[in-house]
Amino acid sequence: MRRMLAGCGLALLLSAGAPNGAHAQPVEAAANIPLRYQLELFRSTAQDFAAYVSNWSRLIAVSKAIEASKEAPDGALLARKERYVVNRDEAKDRLGGDMEQARLVFGPDVRQGIEAFEEFNRKISVEVLEKLPPIEEWENHGRKILAAMAQELGIAR
Repeated sequence: MRRMLAGCGLALLLSAGAPNGAHAQPVEAAANIPLRYQLELFRSTAQDFAAYVSNWSRLIAVSKAIEASKEAPDGALLARKERYVVNRDEAKDRLGGDMEQARLVFGPDVRQGIEAFEEFNRKISVEVLEKLPPIEEWENHGRKILAAMAQELGIAR
């Protein structure tokens, strides 16, 4: 649904509500809605990026543990790995929706950060475990996107 909303324009997006189901209050002045929407999108992007990176980190760690083990992995370890895959994929979907919406309401610095991250993510998505970059590379992309958002919102430190 988020992909469908992304192509419908800012007015439809704002009337449909903020990211992840939060809705703007109808008593707000119209001029405050875009800023409130950007702030909510900033929060949502930070949360979803953290979940995505965290689940990647967990998945990499459990996959390395399975590879390093001399014994066949037990059912609990395999179930944990599968849970991390599912959680990572769900976080990726939420983050992708956040980024599609951010393209509509943020400027070129945010869009450039998103494009750089998406290119990085496309490249690493086909890599085998040994060739995955350090988790810090994911984190750096997230920091750049969030810093550009914060700068645009006037909340940068």
